[in-house]
Amino acid sequence: MKLFALTDIGLTRKLNEDFFYSSGEGLPLLCVADGVGGQNAGETASLMAVRAVVNVLHDPISTFGKERMEEAFRLANRCVSEMSQSSAELHDMGTTLSCAWFSNTSVCIGHVGDSRIYLLRNNKLTRVSKDHSFVEELVDAGTITKEQARIHPKRNIITRCIGAEDKIEAQIELFSFEPNDIWLLCSDGLTNYVDDAEIEILLSDTHLSFSEKIIKLKDKALSSGGRDNITIVAFMGGHDGK
Repeated sequence: MKLFALTDIGLTRKLNEDFFYSSGEGLPLLCVADGVGGQNAGETASLMAVRAVVNVLHDPISTFGKERMEEAFRLANRCVSEMSQSSAELHDMGTTLSCAWFSNTSVCIGHVGDSRIYLLRNNKLTRVSKDHSFVEELVDAGTITKEQARIHPKRNIITRCIGAEDKIEAQIELFSFEPNDIWLLCSDGLTNYVDDAEIEILLSDTHLSFSEKIIKLKDKALSSGGRDNITIVAFMGGHDGK
């Protein structure tokens, strides 16, 4: 098993409003959140959302599965929503939230917003999360292509986030977990500057160590502009999920 995570403020931001979590023992729980809001609100929202999920899923009574992930996302949404109403400085804060929770044979994902969850299996990269964004809706409607979406002036507009509404509709799914799968979670500070094909090439490079692959992805985002916070959390299971 290999686990590596990093976050970088980027080249232009004064604050890092991303927050991540990666449990380092046994089969992990991985989370990435990218906060939105003025002043420190985004930073607060991302922190609160991840902490809420960790509190639910790391509870000793937690039973692995979609129902528990849904409960975790409901709690995260309630915590951020209530806090956003507590002061003018935090009003309208919200955050993306992407999580991957592992058992010996399965991965349960929870996702809201435009941070992403990827799976590399047999050197083929698949995005398993669905962007909740304005440009993704245009792509689904056939109005623009995926290539056009990456440079669209409204590409940063998200249509769903933790804390914006009283109830949240999250993407909750189960996937198989196979030996040597690489699961990667990231904020859009990576994917706005590094496309899926480049991610696939770097993750598949046998000449790089696991940590070197993730560091090179971050460096590629910085060299390509890097105007946003960059957060990447990655996990590779061994044989029999070890």
